[in-house]
Amino acid sequence: MLIIPMNLLPFYFSMKWLSSNYTCVTWNCVRTFFIVALLIIVGLIVLAV
Repeated sequence: MLIIPMNLLPFYFSMKWLSSNYTCVTWNCVRTFFIVALLIIVGLIVLAV
């Protein structure tokens, strides 16, 4: 129950980083959001397989 799936770790850390960096440049926000979305998609693909 306590084990976090490996494909969720990057998402967890990125959310942790986002929550500690509310003030950010627009490009940084867009880039970070794109990276998080990409990680989620990759994670879903890994889970599907």
